[in-house]
Amino acid sequence: MTMPRFLPWAGTVALLCLVGAPDAAAAGEAAPPADVIVTVTGESAHSFEDAREDALRKAIEMGAGKEIFSDTRIADFALMHDTIVSRAAGYMRVLPDILEKKVDQGVYKVTIRATVALGKIKDDWGAIQVIIQREGRPNLLVVCTEEIIHYPTGQPLPGTGNIAESRLRNRFLRTEKGDKLFDLIDDETLAKKVGRDVTRAMLARDEDRAVAVANQLNADFLVLVTAKARAGDLEINLGQRMYPVGADLRVKITAADTALMVADEFAETPPMYSADPTSAAGDALGIAVKQVWPQLLKNILYDWSEKQLDGRKIECVGREIPIDVHDVIVAGLEKADGVKQVSTKDVNKMLSTDWVFTRKPSALGPAIVKASGDRVRKVAQSPGRLEYEMVPPLPANKEDPAVLTPSPAKPEVPVTPPTTLIQDPSTRGQGDGRSRLFPPLPETLPAWALPAGISAVAVVVAFVAGILVARRKGAGRAP
Repeated sequence: MTMPRFLPWAGTVALLCLVGAPDAAAAGEAAPPADVIVTVTGESAHSFEDAREDALRKAIEMGAGKEIFSDTRIADFALMHDTIVSRAAGYMRVLPDILEKKVDQGVYKVTIRATVALGKIKDDWGAIQVIIQREGRPNLLVVCTEEIIHYPTGQPLPGTGNIAESRLRNRFLRTEKGDKLFDLIDDETLAKKVGRDVTRAMLARDEDRAVAVANQLNADFLVLVTAKARAGDLEINLGQRMYPVGADLRVKITAADTALMVADEFAETPPMYSADPTSAAGDALGIAVKQVWPQLLKNILYDWSEKQLDGRKIECVGREIPIDVHDVIVAGLEKADGVKQVSTKDVNKMLSTDWVFTRKPSALGPAIVKASGDRVRKVAQSPGRLEYEMVPPLPANKEDPAVLTPSPAKPEVPVTPPTTLIQDPSTRGQGDGRSRLFPPLPETLPAWALPAGISAVAVVVAFVAGILVARRKGAGRAP
């Protein structure tokens, strides 16, 4: 039987594949985690969109639970876990398929099938852990204005304090399991670095000043809380004397480095009846805090992780920057602290535009000036945009102190000493002697002065002698 001609070649190729194929396990290279397909149902009491967000979070929890979220003993697990969950939409390989949407007994429900990219989650999990170890947890400055009043009279209720602020601070500090989430700036740090005349109450009334102070304190976010609780008149409810108490709460969160708003959440509670209006006000504000907390947590962690992992996107625009100077600036920025990426959009004679992704937007202006060798200066900076230009040359009539050039020699002009005034000796001891002033005598006399002086003296002597002789003759003729 004749063997087909292709079989020896096939055996050779197969042998080469067996011998030469790289062994990933032998080389120590772990295979990347495979994607996971999950089906979950999200729920919300408010809307289908909130139910979809809940479904995405559940998809991450289910997909990454065994692979990544299994070890809960590591430091800052809660912060890392919640940060990953806040970025849930970015870990979907494709858009999730919505299988069902319905309202069941007043609850919105959305069922999705999602493909979870475990490899990306694992990479970000490790990166976030390194960032926390290097940079620390997100740092917050919390300020609050709060009023709990008797609604009909407008008078404050006795024994009330900053209930909403304390409830929020407790949530920012610890999770329900006791894990720490954020670092909060305390009153002692505020007084030490800004001054004791700057209080939280003052900052709560001046948002712009509060953002500036938060940036000065190197805080990541400013949390501005406005809380109101109102107690109505005493009513008889189910045979008991009760006060109706309602509350509303607004929390605005601003990124300190860009002054951009990260979250603006509002919650209002229906009236609660209680015999103790102060206690009921605290309960109502606590319910309001619980309502806004999930969205606040998500927005803070998403913005913080975007800044740390991807860098904030800042548009840097240069006016009439020479191409060689622009290239030097870009090369310097790529090595600057906090800069993740520099992407040039356009360069021409009038404007040069670059997209800079940086974790430290406030340091971008000084970095550009330094990279240029002080040949450019920052003109303006606003959230998401920075403008700079060349340092203008000095006017022609002014010398540049940085360039030391010898000045041309000037012709010497004889200087006549100014005429000074001396005091008359006869007035010494009588005031300052300014009433009788004489010019000073010259230090040297010309050659003709001495003969002329002698001649003048001789003439005067002869004149006086003639007068004396004439008087004597007249006296001799008298009887």
